Amino acid sequence: MRTEALNESSILVRDIPIAPWKFAEAARRLGVSDAVASYETVGLFDVPADFDLEQILQIAEASDFASRTVRILAIYDGPDLVSAAELLNLTPEALALAHQGTSYPCHAVGFRPGFAYLGPLSATISGLPRRAQPRTHVPPGSIAITGRQTAIYPIASPGGWQLIGRTPHDLSVTEDLQLAIRPGDIVQFVACSEDEFQSNLGTRPQVVIGEGQ
Repeated sequence: MRTEALNESSILVRDIPIAPWKFAEAARRLGVSDAVASYETVGLFDVPADFDLEQILQIAEASDFASRTVRILAIYDGPDLVSAAELLNLTPEALALAHQGTSYPCHAVGFRPGFAYLGPLSATISGLPRRAQPRTHVPPGSIAITGRQTAIYPIASPGGWQLIGRTPHDLSVTEDLQLAIRPGDIVQFVACSEDEFQSNLGTRPQVVIGEGQ
């Protein structure tokens, strides 16, 4: 493992030989107040003076952390669905089915509070570029794809990803800073009807605790 100082009490850890989200979870158990996992790194903030990187790794390797499955209801009718399907040489229905057909690990949360980076997409629907002209307003709950990643906009914001659908769920960060989707989660998209959409409007997604990944 390699470290890079961010300031006097914070470091960035690279080359971690275990899933970054597990390393971050172990760091929190050892008293690091804030540990942020990303694709290949973990940021440790307000690190205690006596922290031991190897001890964090040992706990991460020895612990059977339970990962969560987060089920997201979805309607595939986004404003970019048809054009995105054309770029992929698919029908809109085939794109939607392919998007539902994969379970997506959450690798990081950023850009906006609660914006979870999920992936990889299957080869069938990978490779779409960002929009040439980003939108100034993307509605909360918009389901989007670009490159090999998919995500859901948790709050209204600008955005340049291709919008293929929407979810009724509230994915914003709660007052006690709880994330609806967090690093280490496995996200599954489940197609729903408009009636199901309306009856679940504003709810948090269903979460199931599963085996450690």
